Amino acid sequence: MNSPATRVSRKFPILALAALVGTGSIQAAEHRVSTPEAFDAALARIRPGDALVLRDGVWRDAKLRFRARGNPEQPVTLRTETPGGAVFEGASQLIVDGAHLVVTGLNFRNNSDLPEIVTPYNVTVASVVIFKAGTSHSRLTETAIVDSGTGVSTYVHLEPGSRSNRVDHCFFSNQGAIGMTFYVEVDPATPNHHQIDHNYFGNRKPGRGNRWETLRIGHSEQQEFESATTVAHNYFFRCNGEIECISNKSTGNRFLYNAFVENRGQLSLRHGDRAWIEGNYFDGGEEPDSQGIRVSGSGHVIINNYFKGIRDALLIYNGQPDPEPRGYTAVNDTLIAFNTLEDCANNLVLGIGSRGRTLTPRNLRITGNLVQAQPGRPIIRLRSDDIDVSYDANVMFGGELGVPKPDGIHTGPPVLERDAWDRILPGKTGSSPPIDPETVARVSRDLNGRPRGEAMTIGAIHERSAPPLYPLSREDVGPRWMD
Repeated sequence: MNSPATRVSRKFPILALAALVGTGSIQAAEHRVSTPEAFDAALARIRPGDALVLRDGVWRDAKLRFRARGNPEQPVTLRTETPGGAVFEGASQLIVDGAHLVVTGLNFRNNSDLPEIVTPYNVTVASVVIFKAGTSHSRLTETAIVDSGTGVSTYVHLEPGSRSNRVDHCFFSNQGAIGMTFYVEVDPATPNHHQIDHNYFGNRKPGRGNRWETLRIGHSEQQEFESATTVAHNYFFRCNGEIECISNKSTGNRFLYNAFVENRGQLSLRHGDRAWIEGNYFDGGEEPDSQGIRVSGSGHVIINNYFKGIRDALLIYNGQPDPEPRGYTAVNDTLIAFNTLEDCANNLVLGIGSRGRTLTPRNLRITGNLVQAQPGRPIIRLRSDDIDVSYDANVMFGGELGVPKPDGIHTGPPVLERDAWDRILPGKTGSSPPIDPETVARVSRDLNGRPRGEAMTIGAIHERSAPPLYPLSREDVGPRWMD
């Protein structure tokens, strides 16, 4: 199986949106403005390639609607005199409405009391930045939204019908009220194809009940809609609002090379099918209740991920017959392959069922995984009978297996090494069992993006010297102008 991920520099865009800051024709003009009224007046004169430049200083209760249309070669840019120099406080809000627009360098702090809207799917949001329906090929970059107060449910909201937009190198921290920090809604007819990359998400304190997610893509009633959103190279730190850090509620999304550090929230495939989860790093750190991935729905691919010191690494749920929109669909035709689990309390928990969840997973394939478990704890926990699961070429050791030993699990301690980033991988003497290419979907690259070649090493890491593709710290993501 070939991965859709590609090697990406942290310094340059993943999508070639042609919306790079500073691009434009020699006739482009700069419109410098110091008030919302001057901003509106300048918009009436804006042309493709032009830039709106906001003066440095405090903008309080400023509501800006950036409504314009650029083109691929000449985007319209909204920026500040100096990156981060324009500080938006109070009930300030930005609406992005058009095509081929670039917003860069804005600094939102201590926002509160924003106007509420009700989405077409009856969700009430009060958002700092809104991408309106119809907005396409536009970009929010090098921007910070931090320390919100009451009356702010969402930092960024991409409305259904927006498409091919990018949010990158931003900093989202310390959201105080109930709501999803970052909310992507999905249109029934048009996939989003949004890109969310190289951002910092963090410091979300525990809320009460649901709707305290950090990132949500879709809605219960949008689960069958194709979103095709990519979430890549982001850093999630202490996202503890609720059990779901990321709530996937649509179809065809990709989660690639993100770092999840000390989060009580899961990457939850709550609704929707065909998610691709590759190359992510889950580090429990100092958080004893740290979480990994929860799986509902079908056709998912979970490969090349690394779990270290996680309480609940991989949780596979049962489904309900004829579920309501907020129910649980069955897990069918899902691949869990070439992941490494090190020192996790609960590694693989299969068939979690309650509240009428009686449909056990079918055609669940667990292949080429490396599990170094905690002593005295079962490596696999079966919560239901009659689970259709196959194992091939896994190495699992350190604790009791927890199930009658199948042919596809090797329990003898392998020869292991550690790389420069303190991650385990099979040693040079060869610790990988043979993997049958007729029964195993091949994973052509490892966690570091390096080709595996013919020798299919178990676990996430094939080549010990290659640097990670996921961000190692918050310094690898977010705006360059922030300390």
